[in-house]
Amino acid sequence: MGESHPAENKVVVELSSQDLTPKHLSEAQRQTFLKLVGPRYNPDTDIVRMSCEKFTTRAQNKRYLADTVNSLIKEAKEGDAFADIPLDLRHHKPKTKLQFPDSWKLTPERKKQIEARRAERLRLEKEGAGIIDGKAVIADAARVLPALNPALRAKATEERERVAVRVTGKAQKKRLR
Repeated sequence: MGESHPAENKVVVELSSQDLTPKHLSEAQRQTFLKLVGPRYNPDTDIVRMSCEKFTTRAQNKRYLADTVNSLIKEAKEGDAFADIPLDLRHHKPKTKLQFPDSWKLTPERKKQIEARRAERLRLEKEGAGIIDGKAVIADAARVLPALNPALRAKATEERERVAVRVTGKAQKKRLR
């Protein structure tokens, strides 16, 4: 619609390191490749992910990423093997998958317990036990509470005493004038 977005020229390439092994790299060269890509490697999915948004067009960014991947493969084949350096995976924090406790699983015995509870609740509802009548509760409260019962409210106001209050500060000076 004629509007440009700052990330519209971004290009992302994802490749599996296992796909490079039979055609392009041996296993030792693949390990060197993974050491070279560093934190762009996800060991859980075995995917190397690289992105680029340096250039103004997507084609330029795509070409840059293709050249980068090719130069990494070439360097893994011909360059130093880094055999004395282990593969560093400190950048990757594996996601923990939570498991439900076994006691929460729905077994046939558990289903029977739930069905029995439901049946008991329905029986109690039909009998009327455990059900509170809201109208009766409000009527009882109106008889007892003075704020709701006009006769008790009048009696409560008669019982109040008048108490003398000492006034200090600016309010006292205004009263003296």
